[in-house]
Amino acid sequence: LERQLQRPEVIAIVVTVACVLLVIGLALFVLSIIGRGGLIGGIRLADDNGKVAFGEAWAVGVRNFWRMLGIQLILLLAGLLIGSFGLLTGLIGAATLGLGLVCLLPILCVLVLALIPLSILAHFAQFGIVVDNLGVMDAFRKGWHVLKANLGPIIILAIILVIIAIVAGLVLVAPFVGIVLPAMAAFILNPERPNIGLLIGSGLALLCYLPIAIVLGSILQTWSNSVWTLA
Repeated sequence: LERQLQRPEVIAIVVTVACVLLVIGLALFVLSIIGRGGLIGGIRLADDNGKVAFGEAWAVGVRNFWRMLGIQLILLLAGLLIGSFGLLTGLIGAATLGLGLVCLLPILCVLVLALIPLSILAHFAQFGIVVDNLGVMDAFRKGWHVLKANLGPIIILAIILVIIAIVAGLVLVAPFVGIVLPAMAAFILNPERPNIGLLIGSGLALLCYLPIAIVLGSILQTWSNSVWTLA
């Protein structure tokens, strides 16, 4: 197997697949940012005008792309810094036989916890960019003012939406469990010769349900963003 993996054609295929996946990942990342801005802007336009076309919402997302990207880059940079500090903590802990870990671990925990309010501020900053046409830092300041002035209602709304999301998520996941369990049972009962018909049936059921789950999940996400935008 090791010799097969070292063959030039196999390496070329692996590199090609990795590059294709990287391009697809970047494209999805860009589309997700445009889509998020377009969703917020589209909801605002629909609330103001009673309707909105896809092109109008898409134009809002494209127009605010770089500022929305700035918010994501701030979160990414914070995550990378905390991850690097965590790696450094582990290395120092190993080099000092755990003494450095004891000293640095509380700082790491504080930094990880700091990501939570930063993520919340970033969530509200998105609305500042799209709805109020603010810059990245101004949007963060606007998010902080909104959060500070409406902390009670925001907490109550967040709790309600989290509960709804959990219940809806369980409903969406339940069919996946029903689809996967038979396939797992086929391997467990007969690892050497699993029931091919059962595996094919589970695979077809998964392919049929996956688009439904994506659509329902998108509806839930749209509704959640609508609630936050209008609130």
